[in-house]
Amino acid sequence: MGRLKQLLPLDESTILQKTIQNVKESSVDEIIVVLGYRAKEIIYKLAEMNVKLVTNSRYDKGMSTSIVAGLKAINLSSEAVMIVLGDQPFIKSDTFALLIDTYKSSAKGIQIPIYQGQRGRPVIISTKYREEMLLIKGDVGAKEILARHADDILYTEVNDPGITIDIDTEDDYREYTVQ
Repeated sequence: MGRLKQLLPLDESTILQKTIQNVKESSVDEIIVVLGYRAKEIIYKLAEMNVKLVTNSRYDKGMSTSIVAGLKAINLSSEAVMIVLGDQPFIKSDTFALLIDTYKSSAKGIQIPIYQGQRGRPVIISTKYREEMLLIKGDVGAKEILARHADDILYTEVNDPGITIDIDTEDDYREYTVQ
């Protein structure tokens, strides 16, 4: 993108702060924010948010290294992890809560939200897959875990286009924000 997108202004805060706030307003038990590129600048902005911060020194090796860093920091009694991207500030708190509640009431080990037929994020993955997730590599996130365990996926329809929107480019930022 050419700029530190996590700290771009959005409403009264930043893209990352808005994303974290939406997660905090749901029913999560713990929030771990994994930082990489220019982490010190971002840490400063998150000081008041009461989240656990983890620095991923291997961020340049792909998204999988951030997932692994986060997994290593979770409470070992956790039953599942919800992987939320820091550039998805438009997912509603109610959507996070719905996904958590639906996941808990299901026998499936993986949950993926769907909006109008399109897969989105966040993905919830049972910690029964923790050891497999600790071995992922590259910039594909947990896709190989999802592919290996397709029979254990619960697809949940949500009424929230925010699950399909992330801010990756200047055009995305201009399209989805009012300056």
